[in-house]
Amino acid sequence: MFHLLDLKIMTCVFFKTARVLMLASFTFLLATHATAQIPALNTGLLQFGAYKFNPYAQLDYHLQGQTHGLNYNAQAQITWKATGQTYNAKFDIKLPLFLGTRSQLSEGQLSAQGIKPLVFIDRHRKSQTVVIDQEGGQVRLAEASSTIPLEKLHQDALSVFFQISGLLAGLAEPYPFATTLKLPVLMAQTNEHWTFRLDSLDHLKLPLGDVAAFKVQRLPRSPSDKQKLTVWFSPSLGFLPVRILIEEENRDQVDQRLLALRSSP
Repeated sequence: MFHLLDLKIMTCVFFKTARVLMLASFTFLLATHATAQIPALNTGLLQFGAYKFNPYAQLDYHLQGQTHGLNYNAQAQITWKATGQTYNAKFDIKLPLFLGTRSQLSEGQLSAQGIKPLVFIDRHRKSQTVVIDQEGGQVRLAEASSTIPLEKLHQDALSVFFQISGLLAGLAEPYPFATTLKLPVLMAQTNEHWTFRLDSLDHLKLPLGDVAAFKVQRLPRSPSDKQKLTVWFSPSLGFLPVRILIEEENRDQVDQRLLALRSSP
């Protein structure tokens, strides 16, 4: 389960056939004039079934957070690399001293079903590893003595953002709003089910510049879930996550906004 001090930093998708699931489960409205004030990244995408992925992206974020009434600033970075039929995604954040540091790593395969993670590593005070056996259909969570079944389209807490990105990039018009998609998502020690919904096309003012981006919101995971997770994906920037916002019921929050972007190593 997301905890503000644990994954506020992560600040974290999607076949009867691949195409049918894409269009029926989660289809989006793409504004034809949505532009950013920096070069577009929609060329050279790698296609797997109905998904399209950026070959490489390094996203640097400015992070503003609040915890227990204390405001803080930090820097975060997400790096994505796709080579052949494999991918590597890494998340790093440098927090104020009292909050420590965190990194997450997701590695696996790219397929007609999008991302198929094989390993997810979460490092915060200690390293925790989740092993996903795609062939055997089993998942071993960190520190678990037994396995759980692998579910269809299973993602981890990092790969899920790029699964959404690849889905959006591969869809064709028309893209109606308000459609939803439910995905199983692996944390270090838990397995959750997240439902995402496309809410709107927003115009954001980011440290990088002004961009148009789709607002995708995770719906409550249970009747008692008060945490809100919202992610914005920019069509002119390869549908990459340009803003990630986590809000808690007690007003604690973390707001991760894109500061810089590189499309090549």
